[in-house]
Amino acid sequence: MSEVAEITVPPEWRAQCLPADKASELISAHASAGIALAFVMDATTRRHLFLKGDFERYLGVSADALRADPDAWQAALEPVDRAQLLNLRGDLLLGRRVERTFVVCGGDGRRRTLHASLALRESPTGPLTIGIVTEIMGIEGVTGAANPFRLAVESGELGLAVTDSGGKFRYLNESLAELFRFGDRGDLLGREWSELCGRAAARELEAKAFPALAAHAAWQGVVAVQRRDGSTFQAAISLSRLPVGHLVWKCRDCSREIETSERLRRSESLLAELLDELPLGLILQGADSRIEFANRICRQWFGAGAGPEALAEIDATLRREPDYSGWAIADRQLGETNAVIFDFPFTLPSGGNVIWEVQKFRLQPAANGTWRICTMVTDVTARRELSRAAAALARRRDEFLAMQRELVAMVSHEFRTPLSAIQGVHFLLERSADRLPAELQPPFVRHLALQAKVLGNFKALVDEVLLLNQLDHAGGAANFEPADIAALLRQAVETFNGSLPAPRVELASPAAPVKAGFNPAQIRVVVDNLISNALKYSEPDTAVTVTLAFGEGRWRLAVRDRGRGIPEADQRRLFEPFFRAGNVAGVHGTGLGLAIVRRIVTAHGGTIGCESLPGAGTTFTVAVPLEPAAAEPDLPAAPWSRSPYS
Repeated sequence: MSEVAEITVPPEWRAQCLPADKASELISAHASAGIALAFVMDATTRRHLFLKGDFERYLGVSADALRADPDAWQAALEPVDRAQLLNLRGDLLLGRRVERTFVVCGGDGRRRTLHASLALRESPTGPLTIGIVTEIMGIEGVTGAANPFRLAVESGELGLAVTDSGGKFRYLNESLAELFRFGDRGDLLGREWSELCGRAAARELEAKAFPALAAHAAWQGVVAVQRRDGSTFQAAISLSRLPVGHLVWKCRDCSREIETSERLRRSESLLAELLDELPLGLILQGADSRIEFANRICRQWFGAGAGPEALAEIDATLRREPDYSGWAIADRQLGETNAVIFDFPFTLPSGGNVIWEVQKFRLQPAANGTWRICTMVTDVTARRELSRAAAALARRRDEFLAMQRELVAMVSHEFRTPLSAIQGVHFLLERSADRLPAELQPPFVRHLALQAKVLGNFKALVDEVLLLNQLDHAGGAANFEPADIAALLRQAVETFNGSLPAPRVELASPAAPVKAGFNPAQIRVVVDNLISNALKYSEPDTAVTVTLAFGEGRWRLAVRDRGRGIPEADQRRLFEPFFRAGNVAGVHGTGLGLAIVRRIVTAHGGTIGCESLPGAGTTFTVAVPLEPAAAEPDLPAAPWSRSPYS
């Protein structure tokens, strides 16, 4: 099929349908012979401008049906071919030219293999799609192969051919013709296969290959063949018989591989010396699994000497090992896979148990078709012990993580949804309280207030658990930005004092801005938690002092109350989730606030400390680097998910 020429559409072709002579001119520019069907389509509207051919016969659809529905012809496709056309328009727009081969069942009931060539060309009226469809005979017609297979057959470096039951070529690709120095593969079509490779090679194939084909329907081997110009080479040939009696030939030049194999054979003694110096064990086994070579370190492990007797001794020692069945199974698996890796426990003849990591590979030289097993052995006893210990710790870590995830999932999915519903009902009840009789309103309002308090506490618990989980999985503080920590503290103090009957929070802070790099939202959580705790655990008529200072590259925050203090025995567990001191009495709390504070401070590269005396009050002190780059975060995992490696 010829290359598509550039097409210029005259202005008078701007009608809804093209004149027949103009459309034929477009088709002829695209291809000139072997056309079964042809069309010209407006690429934008997908409206057919011209149709030529017996579409009913080939595709089982009339021209009128195609004009009404451009995709109506796809009903004749087999599913696999219909799938390869899903992105046809996209491929055409991207590549400007598309080739597709597909199998259809036409209106006459006949199954055909068709080849479509589509090209996208610009015209004064817009882009046009020109399509040519031809019927394909030969190997494509027999197999109905999809495009990727056909491309591989035609353009691959491997020589491929098909001969019929009479031994005559029905198909061969260009690679095979070039390999045997035939200028045109058409010179071989219809001729006997023996004319390709010379009489001597033909006799050898008849003696070796054809009996195997009769017995197993397949054969592969190496044969010296003669090209058309008289030169010879070593050909790796593979034959397989199709159910219809045809033979598929695969052929490639393996002369260099054979030369390399000969050089390796001559260098075998030198190679053995090199292998002896390897720091790991190396064993070569034949196809029968008998040991043919073992390097020096292997012989030392087995306490064997040199020579064939040593190899037999190693083989016998291996076979006496109780776990040898695993070794033998791996050898058999190499018939199905290229490599096998497994651990092999072994008792050394000198005493002591070891664990070997055994890696087996199948080596198959192309020259004679024989294969060997290459076994590499590494002593991994110490490594496996460490791995087992690490795996046990990792399992514990994963169990803790699973517990955490389950808890958070329960809180978020099982609590938040009904909580939102209850809060909605509570809001509606509050609005309807004034509709009750006067004598019922006081107890009703009192109960609503109690309910609001409980709902608020419950919501605080849910929010704090979710925040703690978010911090644990964040891997450190994010979104550091330069900000004024002094201004943030002033806003927090004003908010707290504004919500109290009388101001209780006192702020001691530099008048000038204190610029630092931090996450404002997270640091505000720290400040709010510390001030809230100080207010909650001290008497209503006592003050809470918030002090900000900076120096030595850090800003320092101290929050002091004059409340009940914290028992010394409880202070070491203050920052654990859900822990509360023993003297909190009826003061509500979740036990999560200080755990959240510590996560945030540590993520900022800072530290937090506590000083407290029962009955005298408590002071929490936070120190954080002014610059994020100065932070060296050592973010602890949650106690229920602590990594054994941290």
